[in-house]
Amino acid sequence: MLTGNNGILNRAGEARDLTGEKQIAERVQLAYLAALTGGKGEATEPNLISELNKEFGAGNYTLKKVSGTPTGVTISGKDYYFDGTVTPSGGGGTEIDIATLQTDTTKPYLPSSSFRISSEPTEQTVAGGLVITDGKNEFVWVEVPITGGVYTTAGRSITEFTDAEYLKIAQDLRNYSGSTLNNTSLADHLPPVGEGVPDYTGAYKDVLKSIYQNGGFYVGRYETGIQGTENVTTSARSASGDTTQIAVIKENVQPYTFVKWGQAQTLAQGISAGKKGDKTSGLLMGVQWDLILKFIGKEGDTDSHDWGNYKDSVFDLKQGSHYAKMSSWTLSTIWKAYNEDETGFVELSEKKSQSTDGNGILYTTGANTKNNSKKNICDIAGNVNEWTIENTSNSRYPCSNRGGYYFGTGSYTPASYRDSNSTNYSYVYSRLSCLTLLK
Repeated sequence: MLTGNNGILNRAGEARDLTGEKQIAERVQLAYLAALTGGKGEATEPNLISELNKEFGAGNYTLKKVSGTPTGVTISGKDYYFDGTVTPSGGGGTEIDIATLQTDTTKPYLPSSSFRISSEPTEQTVAGGLVITDGKNEFVWVEVPITGGVYTTAGRSITEFTDAEYLKIAQDLRNYSGSTLNNTSLADHLPPVGEGVPDYTGAYKDVLKSIYQNGGFYVGRYETGIQGTENVTTSARSASGDTTQIAVIKENVQPYTFVKWGQAQTLAQGISAGKKGDKTSGLLMGVQWDLILKFIGKEGDTDSHDWGNYKDSVFDLKQGSHYAKMSSWTLSTIWKAYNEDETGFVELSEKKSQSTDGNGILYTTGANTKNNSKKNICDIAGNVNEWTIENTSNSRYPCSNRGGYYFGTGSYTPASYRDSNSTNYSYVYSRLSCLTLLK
């Protein structure tokens, strides 16, 4: 790692002579590798700061942290993340071994070595919503108990996963969550295969097997947002549907809107794809959405206005660094506004209540955590609805979206709401779902 043409010492000398974001990103990783070497395999915060000071000079960067753990740096207004974990120096919370959280009921795991458990005590229990992070994205463990009579049809002794066994698991999860998906076959849980709709049977089996064996699954903590939009007041998205922006699962970024169903799945798969197949990500299956509602105690909810973001909700948004999109259009211009997305985000200099005048407010991810965070999972109800993979019972509109939206009402489009649209459907309120994360 230290010597040779590609060693740290030689490459560091070359990188210092380079400019541009790619070169800065490489220099950040070189500093991280040097800290890793100096720590004999463990990159500690003091070693990391020492190497960053050598590379960029003290005061020329800002160390980024998530729950006390260094995850990257900000240089000239742009964020760069470490390709690995860093051991925090004090104030980082107690190191938790995830094995101590595994029980006969549930067996949460770390998808890869790049993940850490949150250092916040309220985010370290399975019952309260276990939070993990890879430094860029945050996920919450959704418990689906292995015991307790969940698998009344499938039982707990499956070793050979045949189609018949997968169907039994799907039926049990459907019944446990209170889902309205049909129980006849696996195909009844999935969108019909056709133009623009691939066969998701294999992916669904992977989800079912993982939930069955591990007693749960991971879901994105926040709505999927756009990296680097924490302090962007102009709208980062338009009806053009360009999907080159980087999708992230983190707080205080603009939601990734104007996304078609197929585009959403591609972006979701890229958020946390393992380099060696150690983990996979993708849009939620329909039964997973219903399992989330079961986990947070909102299954069967018919009116979500008191905890989601709808035009008939009343709550205060956070003051300070959060931004909210103020919808200034009227019903006569509503479709023009959806397609052109003319309004921008404004900084909140004081607490702002959700509008009740029929316009509604689209806020950044996690802005209503006081009311809308249930077991550390945010924005399941309202704000913008979310694409999922499930049967809509409408072959003309095979793409499902869930959860409601900011200009609807909490009774018309509650968190359990299921709608159907075409593969080409893309508006300001159509976006990636909180994605699933499989081992």
